[in-house]
Amino acid sequence: MRTTSFEGDLKVPASSTNLPSSFLTCFEVLMPQNLVWPVRLYRVRKVETKDQAHVDRGAAKQAIWGLRKANSSRCRGYGFVVDISEDTIAIPEAWDLPSGNVVDGYEVKYLQSMRTDSYDRASRPIIGGILREAVKASLKSCKSAALGPLWQDYNRFCQMPDLSSDRPFHFCRKFGASLKVLHGNKWVLQVHVSTGTLDGRTFSDYYIDGKAELLADMIDAKRFPHLNRSNRPATVRVFHSPQLHGTTSGKVLDLCDIEEVSGHAMLSRKEQSEIAREPIYCKAFNRPAIPVDSSTIRLVLDTQITKSDHSETIIEPEERFQLSQTIRDVLNGMEASGKVIEFNELPVDSSKYVSFSVPFPALRVRNGEFGERTIRGVGKPTSQNLHKRGRERSTAIKQGGFLQSRPINPLVACSYRFGQKRLTRLKKDLNHLLSAMGVDYSFESFMFSDVDELRRHIETNGFDSLFAVLPEGSRSQQGDDNTHEQIKQRIEVPSQCIHYDRTLPERWVDRSPREFKKAEARISRRIEQTYQLCLWNLLVKHHWIPFAPAESFSYNVHFGLDVGGRHNNRVMSCLGYGFSDPTKGLIFRPEEIPVDVQKAEPIPTGSLYKGLLRSVQEIHRDLRETGVVPDFEKVLFFRDGMLLGDGDNWNEIDAIRRLHNELRRLNWISDAAIWTAVEIMKNAEDWRILRSDNGIDNPLVGSCFFPFEDEHSGIVCTTGVPYLTQGTASPTKFLIRDIHGRSSREEVVKDLVWEADMCFTKPDTGMSLPWVLHVADTGALQLAKSYKITGITT
Repeated sequence: MRTTSFEGDLKVPASSTNLPSSFLTCFEVLMPQNLVWPVRLYRVRKVETKDQAHVDRGAAKQAIWGLRKANSSRCRGYGFVVDISEDTIAIPEAWDLPSGNVVDGYEVKYLQSMRTDSYDRASRPIIGGILREAVKASLKSCKSAALGPLWQDYNRFCQMPDLSSDRPFHFCRKFGASLKVLHGNKWVLQVHVSTGTLDGRTFSDYYIDGKAELLADMIDAKRFPHLNRSNRPATVRVFHSPQLHGTTSGKVLDLCDIEEVSGHAMLSRKEQSEIAREPIYCKAFNRPAIPVDSSTIRLVLDTQITKSDHSETIIEPEERFQLSQTIRDVLNGMEASGKVIEFNELPVDSSKYVSFSVPFPALRVRNGEFGERTIRGVGKPTSQNLHKRGRERSTAIKQGGFLQSRPINPLVACSYRFGQKRLTRLKKDLNHLLSAMGVDYSFESFMFSDVDELRRHIETNGFDSLFAVLPEGSRSQQGDDNTHEQIKQRIEVPSQCIHYDRTLPERWVDRSPREFKKAEARISRRIEQTYQLCLWNLLVKHHWIPFAPAESFSYNVHFGLDVGGRHNNRVMSCLGYGFSDPTKGLIFRPEEIPVDVQKAEPIPTGSLYKGLLRSVQEIHRDLRETGVVPDFEKVLFFRDGMLLGDGDNWNEIDAIRRLHNELRRLNWISDAAIWTAVEIMKNAEDWRILRSDNGIDNPLVGSCFFPFEDEHSGIVCTTGVPYLTQGTASPTKFLIRDIHGRSSREEVVKDLVWEADMCFTKPDTGMSLPWVLHVADTGALQLAKSYKITGITT
């Protein structure tokens, strides 16, 4: 990756005395009352269908451009084409397009003329669209010395990479901006900073080496997680740069014949090498296909290939703010259809909005053979007391064991390649760690030749959990048929896997732990931590709970809901029960919700209702059998993403309302019951919050802000200081929706933060998602890979 020198027109960050102590990475639009444009509105509808919602908006806009081209004499000057709904397009008043014409299968009809007004909600999509086009035009013509030349990736713009290096990936900082409206009709420029990734090898490089199958695998990985509105795989983008060294120009193209590369992967190495110089057909947006030299194109990669924890993708808060300021400076004074748009130099002060910090509860932990003890809560969170609390929680589990446990019969297994001596030592080390935690159960061991033999041994001997050593190394290619995938798909007990090269080195197997620790202190500590984390994960998957809050949540029942899979057709839920009095024990029930349609997002209400009802009925039955009166008076639903549906016809929320009505009919709840749903946006729509108390830093965990017009929508910081030690924390945006009864947003946010704080597998930190949603989110991903859901998914 090219190292960017932040000089030229990149400003040094303002001192902490000038910056707000807490701020959003956005800049207020000055003089928003000047955002006035006379426009014409046209309705554009496909002639052959009445279902405009499933028509590509881009095609409708192209119909307008086609009509303008055919009537250029009636359209004065340059302008804009802005889609403001599924079938409504705005154009400048100066473009007098005819009404009733059919262009490329679309009928275009004039609706009305109007003038935009920044205080008028109906005008906002038009203003936003005009400013969006202005942002793109400004970044296209950007001549910032600090940023250097940029290439366009959809609506984002990336710095040019140094393609002369032989690195496996080329990382490029990626920029974008959009105009949003905050509370009080405050128009702001929201700056987006991320990282784009290019493959280090060109197409011809793969063919020359006879490794087209690797290229084909990456193309498949890019295609199938992303489906378009027709449930078809998304296009595959490539970066085209004729000059490989010292590149100052490049552009993104779409790969035309995707299956061609898969076909080439079937050829011999010699045959691949012979066609290495043959052109590959690609096309730019709305352009015909053209032959492109295969030595000048490389894949634009996604994080499922490069992995999101790559160090070059990490953007520290200081760098993010510097880049945000630079983009603000580039766009300041931009021209938008005859208007000059300027922005405030300082970012928006987040403390000007309704905000509060969530206190953290006291915790119950096991105190070894002496029962339980309590870790004090944190009434006023600070970096120091939260960090101390996390360390104390982790230490308590290492020394005292898990708070809630149940019988376990664990097996540690490895392939014959690993060897009996190494397996015996691993079994001894794991059992020592269990004993140190006060766990009375111990591992048995087994060596296997294949996963089917391992599965038969588990079923025959009644083992209920598995710690498996993989014969593949941590750096090996992760194919669909490796040992890890086979175990997760075929073994029907909770399992935890570890690569063989993450275990104790073979040369130390016959020597004591004390010798190893003395000679290789750092490696010894890393291996012990790895074993410890693997054990914690396995026990949690087996429904052990390491700690629990000692204070009552606001809602007794929490549901997590997520959709995943290659075709978004796997639905996962996790029911958590007992939060109103965690001292009596917590229950978690993860399970798949069967859906019999090709694409399950939105989740069909019938399937969702049946799945939720089944979970409630089984928990209700189990509680009654143990003499406990079930309590479903206060239920909180966390949905990963928006609650979706078909406009006003139906929505996933209908299934939750139906569930409420059924429980009311059964007299399992009263009329005073409070049921609430929370839509969780994990990437927070690119909103970021930073602090300037001591340089530029992440926000404090537990901070919550309500900067939006909808008083039920806010941003909460479930990650940040002190848990996130590198990179910029991404907050969570949420929207609270009442199912029945009136919710308190303070209560909802408290439960959200407290659940995210329940990081059972890494107890010295916290998660970004509430625990039940984390379980559902992970389970949906595992279902997508045909994994067996055998316990808590972590």
